[in-house]
Amino acid sequence: MSGILGGDLEAEILVRLPAKSLMRFKCVQRSWNILFKNPKFVIRNMHIHMSNDDDDHHRFVIIKQYTKETCPKTHNHNDRIFDKPIESTCLETHLMLLSLPQHPTPTPNLIKSLFPKNIPIRIIKIYGHCNGILCLEYDYDYTLSLILWNPTTREVHFVPPHPASYIHPEYLIGFGAKHNTNDFKVVKLNVNREKRFVFSLSSLEIYNLRDKSWTIIHNPTLPPDQATMRATMRYYSKRPNKYNILVNGIYHWITGYNVKGFSIILCFDFSNNKFHTLTGPTTRFASEIGAENVTEINGSLAYVVQCYHPMIRMRIWVMDKLNGWTKLYNFVSLDSTYIHKHAICKGKKNGVQFLGGKPGQLLTLYDHHGNSLQQFQIVLHGILDAFLVHEYVKSIAPLSP
Repeated sequence: MSGILGGDLEAEILVRLPAKSLMRFKCVQRSWNILFKNPKFVIRNMHIHMSNDDDDHHRFVIIKQYTKETCPKTHNHNDRIFDKPIESTCLETHLMLLSLPQHPTPTPNLIKSLFPKNIPIRIIKIYGHCNGILCLEYDYDYTLSLILWNPTTREVHFVPPHPASYIHPEYLIGFGAKHNTNDFKVVKLNVNREKRFVFSLSSLEIYNLRDKSWTIIHNPTLPPDQATMRATMRYYSKRPNKYNILVNGIYHWITGYNVKGFSIILCFDFSNNKFHTLTGPTTRFASEIGAENVTEINGSLAYVVQCYHPMIRMRIWVMDKLNGWTKLYNFVSLDSTYIHKHAICKGKKNGVQFLGGKPGQLLTLYDHHGNSLQQFQIVLHGILDAFLVHEYVKSIAPLSP
């Protein structure tokens, strides 16, 4: 075919095809398979379909985690098995994909084959996505492991163990690549607990997918306000993925507060492997302050504050090109509806949309006025902190040569 159309024209036609078609065509001829792994082709194909996509078309990875009431167990004492079960709580986690729009009440696709031997997973954490690739950490039998996953191609790469994982049980994880490249990296910030609520960063580990190897940097250089992460540090070893996001090749964590009460955002630039910091838009001493989070809206870093008392309210700021903050929304949810912090859709024409709902009811999509747009066949169990939603884009980015 390339002899008839010419290589450049052929590439121009192929780059405009959807990812599903490209996956089928990669076996047609060897030159196409090579082309589909070219980073420039992959990035351009992704951007073309992101710009052409319906404004209301969103794709989500959903983590639904809840505790079962009781789990029967038996125990052995002096080689005698007792028949009476011991009741204990069990944590169960489901990983689902949801694509919109579908029929009026879309049903998610439950992912069962992502992990080895279909093992039951206690905890799954998502450290964001980059060019269609997601970085996940899963806990099986109290052993933590990292994987990279492309939901579109279904390709999975198991990241080898961290060199210092047993020395530093507390850490922060980031995932990304230099802007507009597929040079994927995982960064691991090893944190030492000096005393209660006082932390310091002892080393930085960088996993490069291209080389499939870790690099360790001891005593990395940090900005002065992050040399020691002190008393108000927003760091939770059990749930670190609540306060991070990748935007334009830079990873962001909320790590603490300055003396005036403004949050400090630690940033890692994948283009030069260096840190810098930003300051949040509002002080924690402000009235009605609540849970804080960072996310991405239409290619810009966004800062979200969600309050629960005296009313449920969400405020959103967006960072401009000069690193200043502009308040975008002051959203008051209707009918005591909880809006989940991570579930923010990047609408362009119709404004930002939110996913949320009440415990015991179906997950619901809302517009920025609080109006219900659509319900999904996903029941919310109890506290929404056990329910995480991450939006991703379709991509044919490869995880292997």
